[in-house]
Amino acid sequence: MQYISRSHFSVVLRLAMFFFFALPLCIQAESNVIVANEGEPTATIHDSVNAITGDFFVSQEDMVVQGAEPIRIRRGYISGSKQGLLGGWSFFLSYLKLEFQPFVGRITAMDSSGTVLVFQGRSFNTSKKEKDIEHYTLVMNEGAQSLTNTARGGISGRSNLKNTRAELSEKGTVIKIILPDGGVRTYRKLSGSKNALKVFRFNLESEKLPNGNKIFYTYDGGNQLKRIHTTNPQETKTYAWLNLNFESKKKEKFEYVNIQTSDGKTLKYKLEPRNYKKEDIQLIDTVYSPEYPEELIQYNEPLDGKGPLLVRRLFPEGRAVQAEYYHSKHNNQAGKDVFIPDSSDPRCGRVSI
Repeated sequence: MQYISRSHFSVVLRLAMFFFFALPLCIQAESNVIVANEGEPTATIHDSVNAITGDFFVSQEDMVVQGAEPIRIRRGYISGSKQGLLGGWSFFLSYLKLEFQPFVGRITAMDSSGTVLVFQGRSFNTSKKEKDIEHYTLVMNEGAQSLTNTARGGISGRSNLKNTRAELSEKGTVIKIILPDGGVRTYRKLSGSKNALKVFRFNLESEKLPNGNKIFYTYDGGNQLKRIHTTNPQETKTYAWLNLNFESKKKEKFEYVNIQTSDGKTLKYKLEPRNYKKEDIQLIDTVYSPEYPEELIQYNEPLDGKGPLLVRRLFPEGRAVQAEYYHSKHNNQAGKDVFIPDSSDPRCGRVSI
């Protein structure tokens, strides 16, 4: 794939989009993503394949910023998810944004696992007073039936995403997502965010955790995240922080996201820009973690309108996790031919071995 060089500004903008604007307008809840993230955990094979959907998936914690209230940096991948700017990847930052459609009374948000949640309430009344609060409940007919209360271990209402709800206040400028465990995420409306689809975007401003501690998110003038820090309930003491910066090396086709932390660690993602269906996407090429072995990630070329899909995770000493996918026409499975007539067959793009 030939790399087309761009100005430094364009590169930084694209890298920022990789992390913080990966949510498409009018986010759609994908049932296969919900099944993989929030379904019955016994339906997974080798922690890599979902036996229900046939998706190859990754759920990895790359680093923990140590402190009295630590910051956890996670990433996830689902082969059957819509590609978007991430090429199937989601990050611990995936829930930084949410969308609000006031004329239909709908809030679309993403959980930290990458699961899309849709909340429905009444159409927003602009005559509401400053202190008035509108309540929004989780929509159960858009893939949410796939949510289980066992996805995170023991059965508990505090871990069941079906107990998540949303509140709109301050004349439509603040949205709070109330989590099942009592935590609260506060989002603030971006000025001038309305578009032709009449969708407003909100930035995550802070989180109040069940223990009372808080997480704050700081953005630059372009609404790009640059810092995260955790504090005590009184906000008088900082427990942990991380800073993000983006880098492009002119002589390379690759780009980098660097994360510096309060406990002296550095996490780096090496990204490969590609063009897929006339859209620029970012694929993770290498992960340099201070806590885990270096990981090289490889992808196949798009087949049957699907892809590029992750096919190998390579680790030191020759260790690897790899997958093959069904495609149209002839598939060799253990010496037997599995014939799939065309790309509309639901088996296409699912893990075969």
